[in-house]
Order: sequence, then structure tokens, then C-alpha cells
Amino acid sequence: MPKHTVIIPSYNSAKTLEVTLKSVLCQTCEDLELIVVDDASTVPMSDVYSKFEYDRRVALVCNPLNSGPGYCRNLGIKAARGKYLHFLDSDDFWFPSYLEMIESFHRDTGSPLCCSSYVRIGQISDFKYFNSFVHPPARILGKDMFVANHIPILTSSIDSERLSIPLFEERPTFLPGSISRPEDYIFWLQLYESNPGLIAACMHFPLAVYRVMPDGRSANKFLTLVRQYEVKRRILRMPPFISLWYVLSYVCYSIRGKSLPELREHLLTNFRNVANR
Repeated sequence: MPKHTVIIPSYNSAKTLEVTLKSVLCQTCEDLELIVVDDASTVPMSDVYSKFEYDRRVALVCNPLNSGPGYCRNLGIKAARGKYLHFLDSDDFWFPSYLEMIESFHRDTGSPLCCSSYVRIGQISDFKYFNSFVHPPARILGKDMFVANHIPILTSSIDSERLSIPLFEERPTFLPGSISRPEDYIFWLQLYESNPGLIAACMHFPLAVYRVMPDGRSANKFLTLVRQYEVKRRILRMPPFISLWYVLSYVCYSIRGKSLPELREHLLTNFRNVANR
């Protein structure tokens, strides 16, 4: 049985997936299984997948109907055989020592839920880039998650033998056909609820890279704030004023994790969007 299970949803990710898969298969710890779930991609993906079909650690699951990343992760969770469970998006990647270091961190801290710092990178123009380090709190309690999602999904590691693991919500919305819920955030809230007293441990050493995509769901900062407010009101059942206070706290937390070039680009982009309406 493999020690680590890595689950990667893939949808039209031909431009980035190869780097992501290589970052998993080139880990210093090779005791792993990699479950790639293709979510009914509409662009050719066979050229990417064929490069890894020789590796017995890789399992490709083809979902015939596009169902979203939550559904794909659930397929991976149900098929997982490893002690440690990891999630990675198809446009992010790990540094080579991630699995080895995070497993050691589990042993050193005794925590069944661990994560690490990571690097954010993005492109402003053809010649301008930004990057920043994100350092979550060293110890993450359930109450800390009220402010923001402190656990980065790309560096998370769950000891499946010690925790009760919920499933992700599949294509959930707060308002029909409009605002989607942040399924990662809700997953962690449910994990804490299912495991009372859980304290996550975060290693303050970057072990992964998060690529900021201009067309990603998190690119619209206004909708991000709306999602945060709706989580507070509808999931955590907070009063409106308290929900708004936590949203403002989230803004402060988010700003601290971004570089000045990235913040400047966000402000300019939002200003252009308003001016063009």
C-alpha cells in the first residue's frame, strides 16, 4: 500500500498539468499513488496523459460529465489507499522535498493535519511578474478558521488513519446559478467540525508554488468577499455585523500575504473593470 495519495482534478489544463504531475512524480519520497481525475475536458489532453501512463504510480480516472473539482476530489478520496492524503490543483506544483518534509513534520508535531508556507507567483504583463510568500499561522485552531481559510489546499496533508474526512461539496452555490461557494474553505470547516479539538500545524518553510491565474475564480476580489460573507452567515451562522467584521479581518489577512506589485495590479484591474462599465 502506498504511504501517500495525491489527488489532482484536471479540466482543460494542458498548459500547466505536465509541470504539476512532474512535481509529484519527482518527489524525493517515491512511496505514493497519484490519482488524476479528468473532469470531461473539452480540449485534447491525451498528449499530456500519455507521457505518464508508463508510471505505475499514476491512475487516470475519466469523469464523463463535467462536475467540478469537488466531485473529482471526492472520487479520489473514495479510491485513496495511502495513509496521508494530499490535494493539488492542476496549475500548482510542489518542490521536490514536499512529501518527505511534510511526513517528517507530522512525526515531529504529532498533528494529524499539517501544511506549509508557499509561494504565490503571477504575471502582470509580458515582462512583469510578482511573487510573495504566504505564511499561515504555526498552529491553526478551529476558531482561527472563522477569519479566513488558513490552510492552503496545495500544501495540506491529512493523516487519514487519525481523522474523520468529510467529502467536498459538489458544485454548491449560495445563489442559484451565480455565486459559487468556496468548497475548499467549507471542506476544512467540516473537517474541524468532524474532529473536535483538532489543531493543524504549519511549517514555516515554503514547499509549493501557487500560480495566480488571471482567469481563475479567485481573480474577482469582489465575489471573493461576497463568498467570505456568505460562509460566515450561512455556514457559520454568524450575525450580519459579526460576519462583516470577519470579512474585514479577512481583507487584512489577505493583504499581508500579497506583494506590492500584486496589490497594485489588483487595484488597477478592479479600477479598469469599474471604469469600463
